[in-house]
Amino acid sequence: VGEWSDLPAPVMLNGMVNFVAFLGFWNHTGQPAASVPSEVAGDGFPVGVQLVARPGDEATLLSLAAQLQADSGWAERRPPVTA
Repeated sequence: VGEWSDLPAPVMLNGMVNFVAFLGFWNHTGQPAASVPSEVAGDGFPVGVQLVARPGDEATLLSLAAQLQADSGWAERRPPVTA
């Protein structure tokens, strides 16, 4: 955690991107973000959408994520199983 603590923001974000490519910017600005599965590609892999809310507005983010997940029927989907 302390590896980037005393570095300028651009240097810190550049280092973090190797581990969390799309989350570092939102963590740095204090904006809550979530990745929500929404569809399945032709090859069976899930496709998601990233949602970002205003700083401190986790309630709206979680509410929207729950609505999208419920509307997509994601919980009922299962990937094909091969033996």
